[in-house]
This record gives sequence, C-alpha cells and structure tokens, in this order.
Amino acid sequence: MNEKPDIHAAEIRRKAEEAVARMARIKAPSGEEEQTMHELLVHQVELEMQNDELRRLQSSLDAERARYFELFDLAPVGYITLNEHNLILEANLTAANQFGLSREKIAKLPLSRVILPEDQDIFYLTRKKLLAGRATQTCELRLLKSDGTFFWSRLEVAPVAPTGGAGDFCRISITDITERVRIREELARREQEYRLLAENASDVVFRCSMGGLIEWITPSVAPRLGWTPDQLVGRQLRDLVHPDDTDRLAAAQAGLKDGIGFEIELRIRFRTDGYHWFSVSMRPALDDAGTVTHLVGGWQDIQKAVQARAALEMERARLRATLDSLLDPHVMLEAVRDNKGKIIDFLFTDANEAACRYNKLDREHLVGRRLLELLPAHTSSGLLDMYREALESNRPLVLNDFVYPHEIHASDRRFDIRAIRVGDALSFTWRDVTDRYLMAQQLAASEEHYRLLTINSYDTAIRIDDAGQVIWISPSIKPLLGWDPGEWVGRPVTEFVTPDSLASLRSNLERVTHGEPVVARYRALAKDGSARWAESRATPYFNAQDQRDGIVAAFHLIDEQVAMEQELERRARTDELTNLLNRKEVFERIEAYAGQHPRTGQAIAVLFCDMDKFKAVNDTRGHAAGDEVLRIMADRVRACLRNTDDLGARVGGDELLVVLHGVQDLESAVAVAEKLRLSAARPVPVPGAAAVETTMSIGVTLALPGEKTEALVARADEAMYRAKQTGRNQVVPIPAPQGKP
Repeated sequence: MNEKPDIHAAEIRRKAEEAVARMARIKAPSGEEEQTMHELLVHQVELEMQNDELRRLQSSLDAERARYFELFDLAPVGYITLNEHNLILEANLTAANQFGLSREKIAKLPLSRVILPEDQDIFYLTRKKLLAGRATQTCELRLLKSDGTFFWSRLEVAPVAPTGGAGDFCRISITDITERVRIREELARREQEYRLLAENASDVVFRCSMGGLIEWITPSVAPRLGWTPDQLVGRQLRDLVHPDDTDRLAAAQAGLKDGIGFEIELRIRFRTDGYHWFSVSMRPALDDAGTVTHLVGGWQDIQKAVQARAALEMERARLRATLDSLLDPHVMLEAVRDNKGKIIDFLFTDANEAACRYNKLDREHLVGRRLLELLPAHTSSGLLDMYREALESNRPLVLNDFVYPHEIHASDRRFDIRAIRVGDALSFTWRDVTDRYLMAQQLAASEEHYRLLTINSYDTAIRIDDAGQVIWISPSIKPLLGWDPGEWVGRPVTEFVTPDSLASLRSNLERVTHGEPVVARYRALAKDGSARWAESRATPYFNAQDQRDGIVAAFHLIDEQVAMEQELERRARTDELTNLLNRKEVFERIEAYAGQHPRTGQAIAVLFCDMDKFKAVNDTRGHAAGDEVLRIMADRVRACLRNTDDLGARVGGDELLVVLHGVQDLESAVAVAEKLRLSAARPVPVPGAAAVETTMSIGVTLALPGEKTEALVARADEAMYRAKQTGRNQVVPIPAPQGKP
C-alpha cells in the first residue's frame, strides 16, 4: 500500500481539487490555509482508498478460507486440531464420521475421551516426543466411536502455530487401519498355527538359508532317518543327498534365487547307513519388500511308491509296446461313479499311439482326462449308456457303422466299435469307417448329408440370424422340450430361456456374432413351463460362399450332470457321517451372521456340545455303534433347531456345534441347550445290540459385536469343559466379556 499506481495518484488529486473547490465556495481561504487544507484533504482521500483496498483483500481472504475448509472437509482421512490442553478445536467431516459424532459435539471435547484407556499412554508419549522435537510424530492406537465400539487408527501428529501467538497446538491426521491390523494379527496367528502343524506333521519340514544350510527341522526326521534335529541343524542339505542326485538338487536350487520353488525326488542318507527315496520340495520365503530371506521345504517318504512304480513301469512298458503296435486306436476307460455307485463318466487311464493321434493329443494330455470332458456328445449320442451296460452286464459291446458327432474332428463320424470289461474298466477300440460309409451311400450333397445327420441327432441343432431370431431348429426339440419346431421359428431365441439366463444368453450371442465360439449353460423353458438345464455350443455360421450368415448352435439337456455337481458342492459343505455342516462351513456362516446388522434385542448364541464318555462307546461297542450314535445325535440336534437360520455342525470326532441366530438373551440360549441335553440323554437304539446310554455336556455363550469366530467358539468350548469338569451331563453358560452380548 506504500506505492500506488499512477491511476490512484490521479484519482487522489482529482478528489482533493473537488474538495478544495467546494471549500472555496464556502469561504475564501488564505494561501497558507489553502495549502494546509489541500494536504489534509489529500491524506483523507488516501485513507479512504486504503480502506477500500483492505476491504477488497479481506473479501479475497474470506473466499480462500472458505475454499480451504471445503477441501478440509473432503479429505479422505480425518483431521482434528488440538490446543495445548489437548482439547479438540476443530474437526473435518471425515473425522466426525469416523467417531460417529457431529462436528459441534467434537469441538472442545478432550482427546482422552475418544482414546481407549489402554492406549492413553501411547498418545501422551507421542505428544511428548512432538513437544521435544517439534517434528511430526506417528503412532497406532484404538479410538472410540459414539456407539461404544472402537477402530484401529494411525495418527500423524504435527505441530501448528495458532493464530495470534505461540502455543503447543497440533494438527492430527487420522487414518482407519482396522482392516490392516486385523490382517496383521491374522497373519501372526496363522504363522504360529502353521509352525505347530509343521512340528507335528508326519512328513519332515525344514528351513534353510539361501546357501543350503539347515537352520531348523521338525522332530519327525528322527523316526524317518535316525537323525535328531540337533544333529542336522547347521549342516548343508547337499551333504545328506546321494552323490548321484546332487547335480539335480543344485539345478533345482538355482531357480530359488528367482523366486521359483521346486519338488524333486532325491535319495536322502540314513544316519546309520544307506539311502531312502524322498520327495523333496523347497520354496523361497519373502519379506514385505519381496526379498528372499530363507528357504522352506519338506521331505515326504516315497520309498515304497518308487519301488512299486518301477515294477509298474516295467509292466506298462511291455503292454504299451504291444498296444502301440496296433493300427487301430485303443484306450482303457475306467468307470467314474457317484456316491450311489452309478456310473456317471469314464476316465482315460491308458491310450496307444493310434488313439493319441486320432484325438490330436499326446498321451500325457489324454490319460487322466474324463471322457465327457473331452467328448461330451457321448451323453446325447447314447454311447455313455452303452458303455455303462457293457461294464455292468459283462457283455462285449459291438457296434458297426455307429454315427457320432465327433467334437475333435468337428464332424459326424461313423465307427465300428468293440469294448470288453477288464475289472472296473473297458478295453475299448474303434475304427473310423466314415469314408467307407460315404462311398457306400454315394451322397451327392454334403450339405444335405449334414442336415439329415442333424435332424436325427440326439442333440438339437439351431440356426439364428444376427438379430437373434430363430431361422431353423431340428425336430429333436420335440422330444427334448416338447416344442414343435414351427413354434420356435421366427421368434427371438431369448423367449425360450428363464429370466436368470437372459443376460448370459444375450452376451454370448454378441460374442459369437463377433466370431468367437461359445460353450455355455442356460435354463431352457420346456413347453409345459418347466425349466431344464441345457448346454449349448454355438459358432458363427458360414454359407457356401464362406460368408458369415448368423449363428449355428447345438444343445442338449444336462439336468443330471448339474444335479451331480450340486450334490458334490453340498457334500463339500457338510459332514459325511452326520449330514451336519462341517467345521469350515459353520465358521463361514457364523462370520456371515456376525456381519449382518443385528435386530434390537437379538444376538448370536453358540452351543458347544460334547458326548460324555463317547470313547467308551467306540471301545466297547465298536465304531459302527459309535457312528450310529453320532447320526442319531445329529438328528436330535436338528430337531432342536428353532428356525432355518439356526445351524448344526460337527466340528470334531464327537463334538457338535449349534449356532442360534436371533436369541433374546443368554437364558434363552441356555433353555435351548437344556432341551438338547435332555434329548441327548435318551437311550440310543443300535441295530442288533442293546441301546447305548450316553449324555452330553454343553457350553453356552453369546457373541460380541465384531468378535472373531475363533474367540467365540473357544469361549463356548471353555464352558463345555467346565461342564465336563463339574460332573458332565449339564449345561454351563459363560456370559460375554463385560456382560455385553
């Protein structure tokens, strides 16, 4: 403001002259008075101009401050400002949301009110370091929310000079690291768990340096090789390996520097004399920065397997030489059965060179594959049923001129087929006689030939234009879904699938239109309104001029296959003996329940149930009787469940877990447990023997909000053990910590 632009000076002179003129009209001053008056008026005008400039600057400052606070509120982390008495002066909206409070309620609140009591010292030590060094400090501690829960946070505490003078003010940024802390704790728990598993494993687990020096090894090495862990720690791994195997070990270890693990078979030396075959695996262990710090691995005894494999390889070599000399393809197909013993597929267990060439796969990629995975049309063609009949009836299968829509050769082929039973497998050979058939029939037009084959195929073929309208469909749609072909033609194909399949069908039609073949599953609508699972194979259709002209597809029903897959999925979630949920599934369900927003006055209860003196049942009555007791106890548990949200699970040999969803209080859960205890005390009838008398000890507890499932179950387990220790056949509750459910 000391130096003004020329325009300001001119404005001042102009206003001063106007003021002097006005004064002159009032009274004619002397020359000296006129000069003094002129100077005063100039000074007054300057002050007015300065005030105008100050008001303009204040307005700009207010606008900048408003923009600052807007950005302050939108910050992704919480910010608060503290005075020298640790009182919160201001907070952004993110911080208010973190605490579950309004900004008005946070203001003037002591910071100690929102820090968990156990973590108070952490903050005060951090503040002390800040005051000593005036440099930004960080710490991790738990902050309380308005609902009484807490979250883990990372605080960055920085000094701030307050407006109007010096003081011990500071600004704190708050980052929610609850999930990071949970993951860190889970990793520590798992590391301890894996170490215990390794130390108690029947195989040998070890750790060594990058140079191959053994640093730690499990006690299971003693019964395997006669060495104690102390005798091996500090020795080189290569010193224990057979001299003929050291080069293979060195080659495998070279890849560890690049982070690549390995598994090889080596001969490891006994402490006394001789060597033993082991499968040795090693992998690098990395720190947080991705640097290899050490190596971990394991030894698995495979001596008997190696010996048996050598004998088997000799026999296989002889048989393979015989089969590979055959001109016709030959395979061995082993039956794959469901849990009821029904044959649902076959597995390639061997194949000669001719079979590999015909299927365009080497032996490594053919053997071990499922028949329906490689050639799914075996279902629709009826061949799978014929194979099943040949195996179960022990009658040879003889087929001549059999038509099969071969997936690998992408055409209908004709075969002479021979198969006989060998154990639970089929020795199967075939000869492709398609050329012989074509010459015999002398078909004039290949297009008509393929059309006739399609019409008589077990699959349903369909042509669709680019708009999704059905152009043609084979008559097999009638026995398949009950529709006449004319009821499909001219209508969108999307009208014949269920609503849940629409999005997938539309997306796949788009993909095929752009030249991509698609194999997919849909829920197809039958004429009677029922829905059937269908598998479709769709590709672009090219006319005789090799121009793309819509889409061609074939589909068949796979209800039985889908039902089998669903059954396998159910079995993966349940205990095979009791049909209750297994441990993994019930833990996942508890975590899912805990993640739901609980209704007022309702909680999750866990009942840990253990059969009293169950070992005596197995020892005196046999394991079959014990299994029958467990099955009946599982039925009694299911009978005591109040609603579909309650769960029953088997988590150990004779340990059952009951989860009650939505109980009012601990007493309500105890009432259900008492009902279950009384039901369990009834004698258990065992076929062909006297009834089994048994009882049950039950521990009961309620879940805390956000509590780990392992901690919840452990508390219920503790209550069950108290029931055991104080007389068995009783229910013992343990309230949640601090008396809160």
